[in-house]
Amino acid sequence: MAGVNEAALAFKILGERLRRDAAGDLKRELDKAINAAARPITSEVRLALPGHMPSRYAAVLDEDLRLTITKAVVRDPGVRITATTRGVGGVKRRRIRRLEAGVLAHPLFGNRRHWFNQTDGVQEGFFSGPISDAQPQVRQAIVDAMADIADKATRKA
Repeated sequence: MAGVNEAALAFKILGERLRRDAAGDLKRELDKAINAAARPITSEVRLALPGHMPSRYAAVLDEDLRLTITKAVVRDPGVRITATTRGVGGVKRRRIRRLEAGVLAHPLFGNRRHWFNQTDGVQEGFFSGPISDAQPQVRQAIVDAMADIADKATRKA
């Protein structure tokens, strides 16, 4: 884990240096590189849906699923991918944490007063699995982008 902590510290220092950059061109360039490195993970999460839950529900969830990439530089440097769903019609937001744990709640034949938990055909980790699998490549792409931007920043200074 020492390599991860060193990369996070370098990310924080680089972020502070980029904030002092008057033009902000290097910060925008780093933001684009981080987004480009993390964006494929969102596709991987969507591709993993049918393998983790019933295919009909996977298609419904895919339509409602919103995956967001955010960057943190100051307190806990890193990239965060969050999953949310929108409420559709009278349906409240879907229970993503329960789906991640491998539990699908559904009403019996549309009767919304009686809900049942289904674990058959539902695998845990539809969200965390693809992220964990892609993490080393994304981390390396971000470290490479940071090195490139840091080199440009030091040449500017």
